[in-house]
Amino acid sequence: MNEPIKILFIEGNPADAELVREWLKNPSGIPSPQLIHARTLQEGLDIVGTTDVHAILLDLNLPDANGLEPLNRMRSVTSSIPIVVITVAEEEPLALVAIQSGAQDYILKSQMHPGLLSRGLLYAMEREKNERVELESERKFRLFVEGATGLAFILLDPNGNIIHWNSGAQKLFGYPEEAALGRHFSFLVSPDDQKQGRPEAELQNARKQEKGDDDHWLVRADGTRFWASGAVTGIRDDKENLIGFAKVVRDTTLQKEANEKLAQLNRTLEERVNKRTWELVRNQERLRAMASDLILTEQRERRRLASDLHDYLAQLLVVCRLKLNQGQLSHDMDGMRKIIQEADQFLDQSLTYTRTLVTQLCPTCLYEFGLHAALIWLGSEMEKQGLKVHLNKGNVVLILPEDHAILIYQSVRELLHNVLKHSGVKEATVMLSIQPDNRLHIQVEDRGRGFDQSHVERDEGSSTKFGLFSIRERLEALDGTMTITSIPQNGTQVLLQVPLKTGSGNSTHQGEIANFSSPSTPMHYSQSSSENIRILLVDDHKMVREGFCHILNAQGDLKVVGEAEDGIQAIALCQSLRPDVVLMDLQMPNMNGLEACKRIKREFPGTVIIGLSVYDNSEVARWFLDVNADAFVAKGGSAESLISAIRRYGHGRRPS
Repeated sequence: MNEPIKILFIEGNPADAELVREWLKNPSGIPSPQLIHARTLQEGLDIVGTTDVHAILLDLNLPDANGLEPLNRMRSVTSSIPIVVITVAEEEPLALVAIQSGAQDYILKSQMHPGLLSRGLLYAMEREKNERVELESERKFRLFVEGATGLAFILLDPNGNIIHWNSGAQKLFGYPEEAALGRHFSFLVSPDDQKQGRPEAELQNARKQEKGDDDHWLVRADGTRFWASGAVTGIRDDKENLIGFAKVVRDTTLQKEANEKLAQLNRTLEERVNKRTWELVRNQERLRAMASDLILTEQRERRRLASDLHDYLAQLLVVCRLKLNQGQLSHDMDGMRKIIQEADQFLDQSLTYTRTLVTQLCPTCLYEFGLHAALIWLGSEMEKQGLKVHLNKGNVVLILPEDHAILIYQSVRELLHNVLKHSGVKEATVMLSIQPDNRLHIQVEDRGRGFDQSHVERDEGSSTKFGLFSIRERLEALDGTMTITSIPQNGTQVLLQVPLKTGSGNSTHQGEIANFSSPSTPMHYSQSSSENIRILLVDDHKMVREGFCHILNAQGDLKVVGEAEDGIQAIALCQSLRPDVVLMDLQMPNMNGLEACKRIKREFPGTVIIGLSVYDNSEVARWFLDVNADAFVAKGGSAESLISAIRRYGHGRRPS
């Protein structure tokens, strides 16, 4: 059910009030009209103060007020209720003034009839409603404009002069409202844009398109610039006449800077991607070329080894066999002795060649004694080829994983070969150091002719380039780096950096004391109460032990009392047999000869230890002497040398 429309009629004549009441009862277009009658203005004011009414019919001639006074007093009480004034024809000019003072409409009593009355009331209520909505909308808009302190809302007249300047504009530009109003908005634009006619262009664009988006530099009151994003919109009335412009401005300097940085990052990223792509393509080409070169190198090395084995080692063995056959046919003891000596010389040459070949193919000292020992050996080998190598490692104790040690050794060997082939000098320096960031630095330096690095970079096919490329690629796989510094005629420095892993280490040859299991059962031993020199033979090759046993036991004053195949068995037999002399091989499983020497000398300091190895060089001898061995004899040497050493150190000494 619809709520009744309450209409307050303030009229001093009761007859007129009753007439209007009757008119409203008939269909009038006003839903459920309810007329409330007041005879005086004061009575009407009281009703308005206590009752919600929808419209007021106000006579301008009342017993207690007349003219504009009734309207003014009613408006002072309420501004939201629509008022329709009623007057006589003679006072129509007064009614028009009433319209200007806030009345929605007027009706002349002489012309009033039900239809006119209904239309006047409906019109007044609708107009009041629309005005109320418009005022509310305007109020919200003003709250929005004034509350949006981050945005500048500027209204311009058709000529571009500022007619509204909100608080956001004051904050953004730094001008108070009184300093901005009435001025042409061009003072906000930079001088360069003013010269180019940008302000007028903005307005012209807004005239044509009604809205023009624009981003450009604007100037604050203190002279600083900021990047502004906004729009200028043309404002038009109901007849499409241009009545002004609305300009909205927002400071987007930070966004512009962020976009520029992002664009720069994108460019940098694209450059890096292009560079990495180019490097990847180039590396693929290098790898293909290197793979081909490695295949060819492998075939060349195979042919070289086959040729050396056939032309040298095989020929030595053939000659040795012929000598032995010659000895079998000879009946002259002196001639036979000479033939055996010649065969022994050929065997000695064969052993020397075999040792050299094995070392070249696989540097045993690297796996057995670590990187430092391998670099010392490498230096001695390079010196044989004409390059003197100075190794400086300071106080560095190198305990490296095997893969790191192998890579560094191979890299240094490749770099030293480059020095030998290309530098034109006969000396090079290898320096090792551990940096505070736990990275191992290996620097290979020479004072030779140097080279232009850009030339080497372009020389994709040179062996030097393949060598450097291979070193760099393998180092990067270990998270390492290689840096080359070379100046023509002023030498070359190559710095290798390899991260050291916490807790990594070599085998026990670097001085670590390993926890070994219980000694294995000794192979065999014998005890003798004679004054012969009692010998413990330690070697992991059974045929070698048998050969030494045959030679030593043939001597009247020598006796092999025990055999062991590794360092653990050797320690156990020393405890049970107490031999006079221990013949100790270098390379053995489970525990090598050096570690066994240290332990035996610590427990039985009077026991003579003579080191044995197929490697006949000063470095191996020094390794044995460093662990307090008494002497060193190469396995490939003569039997007389070994027997002489045993007799020299063994007579007169017995284990304590």
